[in-house]
Formats: sequence, structure tokens, C-alpha cells
Amino acid sequence: MLAVKSSLCSAAVLTILVLPGCALTDANVDVAYVPEAEKKSPLSTIETMAIAVVVEDDRDPGEKDIVGHKKNSYGMITAKIFSKTPPASVLHDALAKELAHNGHQVVGQQASPRAVVRTSLKRIWTEAKIHFWDVEVTGTLSSQISIVAPKSGQAAYTAPMSCTYRCSTQIVTDGDYQKALNGALAEFVRSFARDPGVLKGLRGLREPKP
Repeated sequence: MLAVKSSLCSAAVLTILVLPGCALTDANVDVAYVPEAEKKSPLSTIETMAIAVVVEDDRDPGEKDIVGHKKNSYGMITAKIFSKTPPASVLHDALAKELAHNGHQVVGQQASPRAVVRTSLKRIWTEAKIHFWDVEVTGTLSSQISIVAPKSGQAAYTAPMSCTYRCSTQIVTDGDYQKALNGALAEFVRSFARDPGVLKGLRGLREPKP
């Protein structure tokens, strides 16, 4: 009898943790990047240059319309999570903001840039993972980054880049999913702006060898 009561209690705790009032309704989250006003990244050490940013949405077809699922304590999908802005546009704006914040001119490909930051978006996703006394909400952003010479189309640098942000909560709200995605986006931009290959590739196209 005691074991039965214990099991019922555990199930009740999990239900309370992950089934708030909004668990059955779709979420529309606002994913965006805002540079820190007083902080510059290593991108600022490169002399000002015109850079084009191109982002292609290469996510799995089954995930292109959404950025996550809400699930109940049994792992069943109860609702969808949507981004108010298309994820490819979110990533484009984030990279463009970071470049401009660090003194560079972001232009279109027709404006004769010195370099093109080409990004293939592979995944942007948020989900909740149930633990006994809390729920871990994660946000993940994965892509392939390339620094490309616009005239030749050759890549000076290319590499996969992925970042995950985690936060813990007792009751999951739409704001937690938004926080996790924004955290992953901020970490992704931070990694991009400090990646030695990115910096070397941009610097090389800014000052090409004779």
C-alpha cells in the first residue's frame, strides 16, 4: 500500500511540474539577439570591412514550421512551439547585429562585399526534460558556418557550430522556452564572434595576400 501511495505521489509531482495551464496550447515565442551595448567582441579587432550575411534554412522538413514541442509527463506531444520570426531571419539578424556592433558594414551580396558569412541553419529547437524535483528546459542552435570570398566563391573557413542553453524551473511557461532559445542564440553569436577560424578567415579577406 505504501509503495502504491509513493508512486501516485511521484506521478502527481511530475504532473504539477510540467502541466501548467498553457501546456495544451501552442506557444509563439519571440527569438532575437541584442548585443551588449558596452561590450565588443574580437570582431572589433578586424579593420572595418563590408560583409554580406546569408542564411539558408536547411533544417529537417519535419521541423521547419516549428521550434519545439510541449510534452506532458508521459512524453506525449501536447502542443507546438512556433517562432514569431522565421528562424533563418532570426539568425541572419543576430549575426548582422553583432558584425555592425563591432564596426563592420553589413551589405547585400550585390554591394561588392569583401567577405560573405554563409550559414546553413541545421536546427533551432527547445524542449523540456523532466527531472524528479524540477524541469530542465533546453534551447539548441546548430549550423554550418562558412567565410566565403565573394568573387571566387571559395571558402576561407568552414566549420559546424552548435550551442545549447539550459535553464531549470518548477513550472514550465512559454517564457521558459523563449528564454532557452534566446540563450542558445546569444551563445551561438558569442561563439561565432570568438571563433579563431572565423576571425582568421575575415582578416584574410580584409587584407588578401598580393
